[in-house]
Amino acid sequence: MKRSLVFVSLVTPLLTQLACGARQTEAASPEPMAAASPPGAADNAESRSSGASSASGAELMLASEEGAKQAADPPGPQQAPVPAPPEARTPDDASAPSSPGAVDKAPMLDIEARLGIEVSDMRDAVERLHQQLQKSHGQLVEETFNNEDHQAPTANITLRIPAQGAQDFLKELESLGAIRTRQVSSRDVGKDYFDAQLRLQNLQRVIARLEEILALAKTVEETMKVETEIGRVRGEIEQLKGEIRWLKDRSSRATIHLELFAKRHWVDTGVSPEAKFYPGLRMTTMLDLRGAQGSQSTYGGGFSLRFSRHFSLDVDGLQSRLFGKGDLDRLMITAGGDLYSDYLGGGSRRWFNPYIGFRGGYSRVAGYNELVAGGALGFELYKSPVLLVDTEVRLYGAFGNHYGAHALVQPALGINVAF
Repeated sequence: MKRSLVFVSLVTPLLTQLACGARQTEAASPEPMAAASPPGAADNAESRSSGASSASGAELMLASEEGAKQAADPPGPQQAPVPAPPEARTPDDASAPSSPGAVDKAPMLDIEARLGIEVSDMRDAVERLHQQLQKSHGQLVEETFNNEDHQAPTANITLRIPAQGAQDFLKELESLGAIRTRQVSSRDVGKDYFDAQLRLQNLQRVIARLEEILALAKTVEETMKVETEIGRVRGEIEQLKGEIRWLKDRSSRATIHLELFAKRHWVDTGVSPEAKFYPGLRMTTMLDLRGAQGSQSTYGGGFSLRFSRHFSLDVDGLQSRLFGKGDLDRLMITAGGDLYSDYLGGGSRRWFNPYIGFRGGYSRVAGYNELVAGGALGFELYKSPVLLVDTEVRLYGAFGNHYGAHALVQPALGINVAF
């Protein structure tokens, strides 16, 4: 009965303290000089300090256990206190030194670099990079080489280099080509590493005490409670060990990301150029049918700007004499588009593609303005991706002139080139 009371007195405060204190770390990281002192001196200093910050989970557990034993034991011969076990350690745990002072005083830097390098010969640059990597005792983490057709070759490479040789390796990369982009960052992870070690040592003390209490358990319920706590603390210990290993790896090897790309040059994509529009010249004549007022013929030419077969803009100037000099007798500005017939080849032939069109615009004749609208019937005499020769006849109705409504007939020959 006495032993059972002792167990209950031990377990109850232990579980309470573990729930709120075992996860806490030291209230403040020790100064570098304190880190060099042995663990025993640090523990004694903490026990003597009355103004120290809140105790760790392990210390609260030890105090609860001693108080419970004194309350449960009757007066008599004083029992010798159970000595604190040495810190639990595993042979393969290289991340937990014998004392905090074993941490190197040199800064623990996590170095990461990103560089973009323009090279003249991609394959030669990659081969020389592998030679430099082997010489520096580095590790190739990832390599992606892209040499698709009609594209300049590129390579994306990730390396891990021993930290002490990282700066020399970065200088050697200049021999591969021109450095176009460069970004190097460095972060001190020494404090994170030291804090993780302290948390690990505290949790290892807790595990040792829990295993002692487990040996005193008499019932299944008592055993399950203690084993549950042991499992939880062991999970935190493994997590801390993984974090310590990661911090050691990041500080021992620099991470370098490289992007290699060929010198900028024109690359044949295998795609034919596409014309933006087709400027051209026109030779034309016009017959003005004015009804009872007779007719008038004019001759001239103009400029054509064709964006596609569906839209073009024409400017024509005409005179009553074929090679006359002086002012123009007629100025016409028209816009419109043409359509192919699918029943007549759909404009796919190189020779003789028929089409019909519609036009509208402005005309000025003999000092008077008028509006014109009508249609066109024509043939593409020859068509290639860069040249278009066609002939057509346009029929307009003209309105707004003092002559009244009258008709215009305009045959033309045009030549357009691709731009």
